[in-house]
Amino acid sequence: MSLSSPLSPRQLDILRWIADGCPPREWSDHTYKTTALSLQNRRLVAVSKKDGWSAVIEPAGRYYLDHGVYPDDHFSAKKHRRLPSPRTTPIPKPAVPGPPAVSPPELVERLLVDGRIELASPTQAERAAWRRAIHAALGSGLIPDGKYLRHTGRDRGPLAIYLDDQPPIPTPRRPVPVPTEVDEQNPAVRLLLAEPPRLGVSEQARPRALRIMQALATETLRRGYQLELHPDGSPGFQLQRHGYTQRYVLGEEEDKVDEYPADEVASAKYSWQRVSARTVTVPSGRLILHYDQKWGVRRWADRTRWTLDDKLPEILDDFERQAQDNLDRTLAHEAEEQRLARLWRTARTDARRQLTLAHNRARVLSQLDDLDHARRLRAYAQDLEELLDRCKNPGTASEIRGWQLFVSTEADRLDPLRHVELQRWDEPDATDDDLDPYMPSDMDAAYPPTPRSRFR
Repeated sequence: MSLSSPLSPRQLDILRWIADGCPPREWSDHTYKTTALSLQNRRLVAVSKKDGWSAVIEPAGRYYLDHGVYPDDHFSAKKHRRLPSPRTTPIPKPAVPGPPAVSPPELVERLLVDGRIELASPTQAERAAWRRAIHAALGSGLIPDGKYLRHTGRDRGPLAIYLDDQPPIPTPRRPVPVPTEVDEQNPAVRLLLAEPPRLGVSEQARPRALRIMQALATETLRRGYQLELHPDGSPGFQLQRHGYTQRYVLGEEEDKVDEYPADEVASAKYSWQRVSARTVTVPSGRLILHYDQKWGVRRWADRTRWTLDDKLPEILDDFERQAQDNLDRTLAHEAEEQRLARLWRTARTDARRQLTLAHNRARVLSQLDDLDHARRLRAYAQDLEELLDRCKNPGTASEIRGWQLFVSTEADRLDPLRHVELQRWDEPDATDDDLDPYMPSDMDAAYPPTPRSRFR
């Protein structure tokens, strides 16, 4: 957006309002002041903050309202020409267009109107000019409350500038008070005093480590869960919540120092005689709390800018977040199990229905085949009857009669109409193997599917 571009509808509305003498008006926010500053940059109005905010229209602003354009030569500036020296002939330099001049009011106003500024491939000069405008706008007080000015593509690639909602200010953590004295009646402290190896710290750091354990035990009880020492007797403690257990180890960091053996120093005969130092590890007094996780070790320790005491709220918040995540995963896993079980039961019911339907369809076709055979056998028996009428030999007639009786009997056996018990819907006994062909491809009739690994 250049200075010479036409005014937007909002700018034109603000210009008319200033021309009317800034009569009282209910504004939804203070962005009208930002628009007035952009009009001042165009030399259409004059803004003053002396004795309160005020604005008056300039002659050029009146001209724009009357004609809809800027006055002639409104943005031109007189330049003094320098005569060339008679001794030298200057070499004209090629004109290089300068970077766009963007003021903070113009930047903020354009973001409020357009929502976003994007430049696909700005030059380095343009990129630098926009960065200067962004930097100036950040300290100008023009950015509306609750908004944050952001940009991408600072050094390379497309440049995008936009207003984003400011993230909420996080609530400060409630401190975990560490007592100044050890309470030997505290269950955890009492057990640690009875079993010193459960704390992997030096004798000098032991009192402070006991106070930290006492503070953790008291705070976890207040938050609704409990601190317990490891039941297997190993150093450290564990926290449990929502069925989730996290094991911690409280220890002390060690430093490596050079030590000169006393016997070698004593045996040295001369002051210049060299005694070799050996590197040993000694307790540092810096306490450290850590636990193992799949991708490494999470730890908190005494450092120059903080102590382990300061990190106790963060440690407990970290545990509660993991316990809640574990609970969410467990509930999601159970919900997915129930959903899959419902789908599986529905699929088994549908598979049994399809199996029964296929079974009875096969029965119908089989009965039709049997009925057709029975009718053909009876027709055959009738033909045998006509043959008997023509037969003159008693022995042969007796044999034909016996065969005719067999054919008639077989026709009665095959005829489904002679077996009324078959003329009804049949529900077959079905095993899981019988149902499998009718189950979805990703299901087994024997047992419901289990959730995928993302729920584990």
